[in-house]
Amino acid sequence: MKKVFALSVLLLLIALPCVAQEAATGEKVLKKSDLPQAILTAFEKAYPTAKIIGCSKETQKDTVVYEIESKDSTISRDIAYDENGNVLSIEEVLPFSALPKAVQDSVINAFPKYKVVRCEKEVVGTTTKFELLLKSVLKRYDVVFDSDGKLIEKEVIPLKKIITGEKTEKKQPKEVKEPQKEEKETGEEKGD
Repeated sequence: MKKVFALSVLLLLIALPCVAQEAATGEKVLKKSDLPQAILTAFEKAYPTAKIIGCSKETQKDTVVYEIESKDSTISRDIAYDENGNVLSIEEVLPFSALPKAVQDSVINAFPKYKVVRCEKEVVGTTTKFELLLKSVLKRYDVVFDSDGKLIEKEVIPLKKIITGEKTEKKQPKEVKEPQKEEKETGEEKGD
C-alpha cells in the first residue's frame, strides 16, 4: 500500500509542473500522434530530415496554434502552424556564418567588441528578422536586424536578468542620428 501511495505522489509531482505550465500559458504539450495530419504532412514535406523533439497546442487571439520543435542536423527550429497546416511562423537557431552578409557586417561594425552568443532567424509571413544575443565583459545586448542589416530593436540586458533568466520587453531603437563628423562637414551646428 505504501508503494502505491509513494508512486501516486511521484506521478503527481511529475504531472503537476506540466499542468501548471498549461494553466499559466494555455499551452498544452502534445504527442506527435496528436497533431492534425495536415500539419504533420506539411512538416515532413518541408523538413524531411528533421527530427521532432516536441509538440504543443495553444490558442492565440482566437486562433489555435500548433508548434513543432525540431532538430535538423545543427539547426534547431520551431514552426507554428494553424490547424490546416499553414505555416504561421518559423524560428531557427543559426550559426553567425549563416546570417545574411548585410546582417553580419552590421553586427561587426556596430558591436566590434562583442561576442555573438546566439543567432535566431524569425520568419512571420513575408517578414524575416534576425535576433542576436551579444555580450562583452560588462554588457549584454539583445538586438534585432532586418534582412538588409538595419537595426530595428536594441535592448541592454541587465546582469540580474541574465542570471535569473527573467524576460524583458524589447524596445524600438531611437532614431539613428547622423555621425557628428558629417554635421561638421556641412557646417551645421546643434541648435540651428
